Amino acid sequence: DLPLALSGSIAEDRSSFLRVHAVPENAPSNGLHGTVLIIHGGYWKNKYGLDDEYGNAGVISLAPFFLKCGFGAIEVEYRRRDHEGGGWPGTNEDILTAMRL
Repeated sequence: DLPLALSGSIAEDRSSFLRVHAVPENAPSNGLHGTVLIIHGGYWKNKYGLDDEYGNAGVISLAPFFLKCGFGAIEVEYRRRDHEGGGWPGTNEDILTAMRL
């Protein structure tokens, strides 16, 4: 997991970070491959997220699927309404930051 925040550290409550998966085994020899950004649902509630009891907010199978198809995969954990700074516009800012990275 990598920090999403510009501070360079993952928030103590793990409210925003990137989970970067390994380069796919069948990537071209030049190393270039597409990368899929996976944004989980979560209904804006804190109990749904990448480390939840429901299996990554219901997206646990997506990263392995895309890796098998030859894509890189990055899952985004973002602040939701009950996290400090979450809701509007914080949640949106987290997603846009992840897309820029």
